[in-house]
Amino acid sequence: MKAVCPLCGENRGKTYPVVTQDTEKRRLEARLCAGCGLVYLEDWPADRTKVYDVGYAAWGAAGQEHESEIAASKRVTFADQLRVLRRVAGKTGRKLLDVGTGMGYLLDEAARLGYDVHGLDISEYAVAKASERHPGKIRRGRLEEAGLPANEYDVVTMTDLIEHVSDPTTLVKEAVRVLKPGGVLMILTPDFLGVSRRLLGPQWFQYKWEHVIYWSRESLPRFLERNGLKVVAVRHNRKTFRLSYYEYYFRRYSLLGPIGTVVGRVLSWLPESVKKLSFPNPVTGEVLVVARKKQ
Repeated sequence: MKAVCPLCGENRGKTYPVVTQDTEKRRLEARLCAGCGLVYLEDWPADRTKVYDVGYAAWGAAGQEHESEIAASKRVTFADQLRVLRRVAGKTGRKLLDVGTGMGYLLDEAARLGYDVHGLDISEYAVAKASERHPGKIRRGRLEEAGLPANEYDVVTMTDLIEHVSDPTTLVKEAVRVLKPGGVLMILTPDFLGVSRRLLGPQWFQYKWEHVIYWSRESLPRFLERNGLKVVAVRHNRKTFRLSYYEYYFRRYSLLGPIGTVVGRVLSWLPESVKKLSFPNPVTGEVLVVARKKQ
């Protein structure tokens, strides 16, 4: 029996073959829901809890050998995203909550811009590491279960998070509840309608087993508008990475098949001084959405 859509309960729609970009290379199907237009993995109800243990690539101990490359690239990228937020949302207050903060790199950049930063994450390891730089500001847990005060934050950010969540309605409604009237929500997530997905097909680098829902620059704004928010910006996201980060990423994931393997090897041969150079990536396959809570 096929799983129904996690948003509307429909079980019809076009299917797409998927090869997840992890060591197990799972061959699955993604379904474009005929009811609401959401794209989801058909095994989305499967228990993925163990993915987020201490070895998780995004912020686990396994990635600490490359922590300097990951941190440098992510901080530059988060700084760019926060500048977009400030430009399109205008003047906001300074209390910011980063949901799914991981190692706290977004908080680093937000603090430099003068925000009173707070973070939330499910990973004990990531919370401990981020708390070294932001003591007393980061809690462990899910937003839906944290019991935070209503109308508390001027800004809530969710980068690389909502695609992991099987109940996005509850998550976003809680974000709206904790935002002050007029506060803003910034979400970054893979864009199913992006060029990279169309070009790479089943081998798209955003196909990961932990990514249970695939939003787009069309479906995500519609969803946010239905849940008490006014969308003020929808942007293609650009990330800035060091060449050393690309080397790590190509080694960690089986991107582009044999071509990716060759690229990873070529990058590994470069001098360390060259690996530290940073370049913007226009084909990250992601969308950045900023929305405001209604007054």
